[in-house]
Amino acid sequence: MLTLSQTVQLPLVQPAKRGRTLKNLVLPIDYDAVAWVFHACASGDVKVPIPRGTVLTFQFYDSHGNVLDAPDCGFTYSDALKSRFAYVPVSNKPAGTHLKPVLTPAAATRLECQLQCWQVPEELQLNVELSAESRELPLDQISLLEALNSRDAERVAWRLLELHDTSRPHLLDIQALAWRIGAPRLLAKASRLLEVAPEARGHMRNKARFALAALNDLEDWPADAAPTSPHTGLPHRVAHLASGHDTTILQLSRAQFERGMRPLVLVPSGYGQPAQTGSPYSIHDESGVQSVTLSALSPDAAQGIPRNDLRRFDVLLAEPWLRRARTGLLHAHVGRSGHDLALRALALGKRCAIPVVMDWHAQHTPFPFPDATSPPPRSEWAELAYRQQLRCAERADAVIVADEWQAWQLRREGIATHRIFVLPQIVAAPTQAPLQMRDLGNKQWRALLDLRGVDPIRIAAVASVLPTAIGRKGMQLHVAGTEEAYRHVEHTLLEAGLRSSIGHHFDAPVASPVALRASVLIRLQPRFRAYQSDWLSDVNSVASAGTLILAESTPQSDYLIRDAGLGLTFNFASDSAFTRALNDLSPSRPVAARLRRNLRTLAAALADPDALAASVDHVYHHALCSVG
Repeated sequence: MLTLSQTVQLPLVQPAKRGRTLKNLVLPIDYDAVAWVFHACASGDVKVPIPRGTVLTFQFYDSHGNVLDAPDCGFTYSDALKSRFAYVPVSNKPAGTHLKPVLTPAAATRLECQLQCWQVPEELQLNVELSAESRELPLDQISLLEALNSRDAERVAWRLLELHDTSRPHLLDIQALAWRIGAPRLLAKASRLLEVAPEARGHMRNKARFALAALNDLEDWPADAAPTSPHTGLPHRVAHLASGHDTTILQLSRAQFERGMRPLVLVPSGYGQPAQTGSPYSIHDESGVQSVTLSALSPDAAQGIPRNDLRRFDVLLAEPWLRRARTGLLHAHVGRSGHDLALRALALGKRCAIPVVMDWHAQHTPFPFPDATSPPPRSEWAELAYRQQLRCAERADAVIVADEWQAWQLRREGIATHRIFVLPQIVAAPTQAPLQMRDLGNKQWRALLDLRGVDPIRIAAVASVLPTAIGRKGMQLHVAGTEEAYRHVEHTLLEAGLRSSIGHHFDAPVASPVALRASVLIRLQPRFRAYQSDWLSDVNSVASAGTLILAESTPQSDYLIRDAGLGLTFNFASDSAFTRALNDLSPSRPVAARLRRNLRTLAAALADPDALAASVDHVYHHALCSVG
């Protein structure tokens, strides 16, 4: 049976199981309390030590008396005690127990801790000690805290900045932490302090200036000035702002040239190497397409310049090329972020009075150029970058997205429907661990079960129905995920006598598993993790390879997979939904044959440069008409 169930936990306010209270502490929490360390000791007339003789419980409260749990403190929560706890042994000699530090919850104003009898006789007389003191977390423990909860690590880092605002080791470690977790406000504070710290060296101050320059990219810049002079561009002359030698952009430019257009590719500063001739430009011609790299600055030099200054510098360098070529339209592709090249294109478009088309970078997906400055897809920095990209979309004349789900999200954000165009061939969404798959038609019946990032409850639920769903179809099931997930599926199939249906295991950390020629990809919605990309960002690439998709039903999967004709979805609420859907996708079923025709159509559209150029022409036509 396909069911999801968890043990119901009683709320914290229910009566708790208590032994005889030996000692009780109630301590107020001031602002300086970063973490608390407990010291407990219990001794009495016992022949042998009792490891669980007593138990220490503690609980935090806010100013209104509400309980504040500390789920990432490293101590187990007890349903019986209704509290976090730690055992304190009882021996015949006093021996203190020092517990690891407990991080104070953000809104806590009071701490209560108790030492109670647990596995000793109630009448036994014990000598006990109990104390708690606030401490500052050392630097080497922040990385451990970051692995448990990045928000708690950020909160501790803010406190350490106030206590050590001139300490070079603290400032450097906190700056590195802010980069890793994508905390722009913390990064700005640490960088400003590092820039003026008396112990900071030259390269450290350069790191600080580099960070502040990157943060400048997220500011809401004012509108650019009016055009410097009237400019009438020709509609068949288009300029692409690109990150370099991108294969998709070069293919599009060549196809546009063959259709009678005159494309120009502009590569802004920071994306190419400096010119060797002393010129601020590097020019390259290939197949009728002229590429111009703004190469006055090396990538390292460009990183230390505030982004608004770098943008103005690129505008001054690129404007003569647009005017000389009589460019009629600008197309901004995705660079190091969704807004990096779009901001340059909007500034150039305003200055030269020409329309702008921009490609959209999907939210919660990794940035196209991962480096040390790339924030996690789900972080405060990523949210600010998304808002900046959204401001660019509001000013652009047309926006190209990869799928209908992203188009719906933009419409929800207020972008006009007539300015949104779905072209999956243009916008390539990167994935953390792409799975290469090809279809073998009716010759073999293979499926890949993708369990990467899926919580154990869903893994157990889908494993329970696999024997019924697979049956005697002769299907071989491969599994992508952790070793534990694979063993769970393997054990279930072995118990059902389906040894021949067990395929290979692909470990989750592997970036590119061996190419698997699978007919169906089964995908479940993963649980939230900061490092995880959008779970359906690769559906077009998977479908274009001839692989049908069976996904857990969500509004997004229904929109992108079921409604688009790329596969089917199933609901966990129905016991037989998964079995029916998997049966419909077997090679001999008419539903699968109909869906595979859709996949062939999609693959042909994605691989045809002429069809791509024709689709882009429609977008360009709309953008040109929008400005008259």
